[in-house]
Amino acid sequence: MIKKLVALTPLTLIALAGCTTVDVDLPGSKFSNQAIWTYRTLENVRFYYSDVNAVAEAAITAGRSMGLYYAGDNFSDNHRELFFCGPKFVKITVDVERVTPARPRDPNLPAGQPYTEVSVVWGSMGDLEKSRKFVSEIAKLLPSEADRR
Repeated sequence: MIKKLVALTPLTLIALAGCTTVDVDLPGSKFSNQAIWTYRTLENVRFYYSDVNAVAEAAITAGRSMGLYYAGDNFSDNHRELFFCGPKFVKITVDVERVTPARPRDPNLPAGQPYTEVSVVWGSMGDLEKSRKFVSEIAKLLPSEADRR
């Protein structure tokens, strides 16, 4: 029993080490500027006043301004998955999804206030700093977010 427990402990530590909360640069936002970094994905970045298409178009413009090639996307009514190719053929995926929570995490919002959530995967192993920069560039291009700050 103790041998099994000792063997599981390092695996548990490895699994838990891959998730942390990080700050993202959403200039002037009155809402939480925190996201979650899990293994290789920057996720849970929220835009409260922009719909999926506005955020996706801002992501395409931001990607092109960063020198990325926009390769296309998959889309539905409340979801878009964008694909980019970076230097040295690095694959960048941006996932944009509309979320309507049962209750708000931010006390400044009414219950059920929908928001658009963005996740970024930069390369096969992830790159936190480049993902943060990408999200910051998206935020700069969303006037509907800036008007409410």
